[in-house]
Amino acid sequence: MPVEPEHRSILAVDIETFSDPARTNPTRLHLHQHLTRLLPELLTQAGIPQEQYVTSDTGDGLIISIAPQVSTVRLLDPLIGRLARRLAAFNRNQPSPRRMRLRVALHAGGVLADPQPLHGEAVIHTCRLLDSPAARACLTATEQPLVVIVSQVVYDDVVKHGFGRIDPTTWHPVIARVKETHAAAWVHVPSDSEAPLRAKLITPEPERDLDRQPPRQLPGRLAEFTGRQEELTRLHELLDAVAADSPAVVITAIDGLGGIGKSTLAVEAAWRLAERFPDGQLYLDLHGSTIGLDPLDPLQALSHLLRTLGVAPNDIPTQLEQAVAHYRTLTSTSSNRRLLVLDNARDATQVRPLLPGHSGCGVVITSRDTLAFLEGVTRLPLDVLSEPEALELLGRLAGPDRIRVEPDAAVRLVRLCGLLPLAIQITGRRLATRPAWSLAGYAARLADQGQRLNELRFGDRAVRGSFQLSYQLLEDCDPHATRALRLVSLLDGPDFTVPAASALLDQPADHVQAILEGLVDTSLLTASGSDRYRFHDLVRAFAREHATGQHPEAERAAALTSAFGFYTATAWHTMRLLRPGDWRLATADPRWTQGGLRFPDASAALVWLEAERANLLAGILQAADAEPAIPARVAGQLSRALFGFYLVRSHWQDWIEANQTVLRLGRRTGEQVLQAHAAIDLATAYRRLGRYAEAIDCHQSSLGICLDLGDRQGEALNLTNLGRVYERLARYAEAIDCLQGSLGIFRDLGDHYGEAEVLRDLGIVYGGLGRYAEAIDCLQASLSSFRELNGHHGEAQALRNLGDILHTLDRDAEAQAAWREALALCEALHLPEADEIRVRLADLPPRRRTRQAASRPFGITGTVDRGRKP
Repeated sequence: MPVEPEHRSILAVDIETFSDPARTNPTRLHLHQHLTRLLPELLTQAGIPQEQYVTSDTGDGLIISIAPQVSTVRLLDPLIGRLARRLAAFNRNQPSPRRMRLRVALHAGGVLADPQPLHGEAVIHTCRLLDSPAARACLTATEQPLVVIVSQVVYDDVVKHGFGRIDPTTWHPVIARVKETHAAAWVHVPSDSEAPLRAKLITPEPERDLDRQPPRQLPGRLAEFTGRQEELTRLHELLDAVAADSPAVVITAIDGLGGIGKSTLAVEAAWRLAERFPDGQLYLDLHGSTIGLDPLDPLQALSHLLRTLGVAPNDIPTQLEQAVAHYRTLTSTSSNRRLLVLDNARDATQVRPLLPGHSGCGVVITSRDTLAFLEGVTRLPLDVLSEPEALELLGRLAGPDRIRVEPDAAVRLVRLCGLLPLAIQITGRRLATRPAWSLAGYAARLADQGQRLNELRFGDRAVRGSFQLSYQLLEDCDPHATRALRLVSLLDGPDFTVPAASALLDQPADHVQAILEGLVDTSLLTASGSDRYRFHDLVRAFAREHATGQHPEAERAAALTSAFGFYTATAWHTMRLLRPGDWRLATADPRWTQGGLRFPDASAALVWLEAERANLLAGILQAADAEPAIPARVAGQLSRALFGFYLVRSHWQDWIEANQTVLRLGRRTGEQVLQAHAAIDLATAYRRLGRYAEAIDCHQSSLGICLDLGDRQGEALNLTNLGRVYERLARYAEAIDCLQGSLGIFRDLGDHYGEAEVLRDLGIVYGGLGRYAEAIDCLQASLSSFRELNGHHGEAQALRNLGDILHTLDRDAEAQAAWREALALCEALHLPEADEIRVRLADLPPRRRTRQAASRPFGITGTVDRGRKP
């Protein structure tokens, strides 16, 4: 039986200067023993037990081959951080010869077992990275105990996405040159991000911020990319004009039917041209033809681009014209050389505001639309492959020997596929998994499709024949997989995860993942992460047709309701972490809090929320649209459970769209509670955006419903938020009336979280009126309550506001203490307010001891008088 490769992560570790003459053999033994004890311990702590990896001892280090089911993320977070800390602690008590510093290399790829999986090019490449001058120079340039070097594959799959606590901005590109190896790699020194600069691995450039690396957002290249030389040459010619100081931004639009390879070509060309754009490569999917999601509006797209370019969330304009102006100002510097790939565009109106403001930038756009009305654009229509290119692609996938053995059948196959890349990919992958099939026999099966195969030459229906064949083959051998394909396709949103699919299918997660991986093998799904999958939009449309034909509406609705229940239960859990004590938690329907995922802390919850953000919004919209098949309260529960996320991360447009949808749903169904809750949350978003008249209207509408229902909690909440709006409008008397009214209700109800928020708001209003003593009393009481409730977000806000009052009173030492504590909380929760607080601290003079600071009447760090109330 032939040996088959297995995709594994390879971790290599080497002790620096192990053979140094200053070290004795007992010293070397001591270091080696410590390393061989330490690494298994840390691997276990990272959730990687010993049965999931194999170790090879190299004398001065180790090579570890990790099983495929282990996420590569764990090898960088938490393993590397813990390893650095343990080494630093070890070295503190050791004389110089007995101190241990490490070079660590990480790669992933095919590994052969002989008898253990420690052989193959992936292992060799890892060792070359470990021995590279770049890694050695980086470790020499730092006092830290280790340097990590990873391959481009690991960077693309893990580092650049910022999984866990990985910070992509602390990783630096290098070239690993060892023997015949000359490969791109990335280095990182924990706690010393400037080590590569001191090692002269990075050359500082004029006018460039050394603390920010250029964005490199391109998706991974397709390994079997074939042909398109004419189109690649044309793209090179067009974008060469950027390097030649073209008088205008160079814009190229690749258009053609779905599945013809527009995005693949754009990404491949961008990778080949990346070195010509040293200031970064930006990538953005505009969802122009994503089922279930509206195309990104220009303001949403600009918000994403501005964040990528380093603009703080709070500084991003909320008006389109202002955002366009800010974006073009940032991209108008004459030294800029950036490449922007705008994928899946809807039309020229969507794209036009996203064009950069300087001739040093190149833009590549893909769209089903020709974008003929986009000024300055050069169209690149994409046609099917040439016959030689199609045969080459088929050979790469099915095996070149099979093409040579049956050349006529191979030609017939690619012609029956209409020379369409997606159809050939499906055919080639299916043949690769069926080595006993002849090409002639497979071509005969294709020919039997009749009319559907003729449709391969026409529009979107051209792909359906290929999908139908792949689907039927899968149905014959695994009907469970085709059932999963049909039902999972019902979910709107750009992608989905194994847990979501598991809930929808009501099957164990490991079983579902095995099915989904099988669908990936047939090219009916695309894997976009360790447990994340994405439909091609045409495959999803195809699968939905079968779902509608084979599953009654009640079954389809039940499956979707299960998936939305998973999202809602998980979202409620994140709400408890982000805003413990929030009144909304008491409105959680027990039917929609069971199951879901659980997270250890708010930071972990935010990672999940950001990853699922588009899917959560799509779920709200889909659930609302499917009423009455899906209960109306599902959309309301999910929207309300996301309040904390939208508030903390300032996702205003999602917030507004979600609650406008639920409000319309409540009015349509006559559910007053749904209307009241959606209106109050919608008003909060309007207030944050400065749309005060709309906020007041929403609060008054919600307040009226709450009064009719006798809902005192809702009454208090609307009064609180009306007070906040009036404070923003400097209508302080009305603000105080509203806030005092809500404070009394919260105290009657025993709602300590609501009371804490109102006290904080009263402190702000009193501060605006110059009534500073009352302001400090309110803020102290609010801070004390938030600490008792573990409401860290509210605690951070109260500290920030307290610092503002103290600064106004020239009590700068106390203000600084309050702001520093607020900043620590904001950084721990990744809150956008952190940037605002940093500005406050930067504006203060250097800290100095004053009589006032030495005798301050209350503590800032954990010593506030918790008994005082105004």
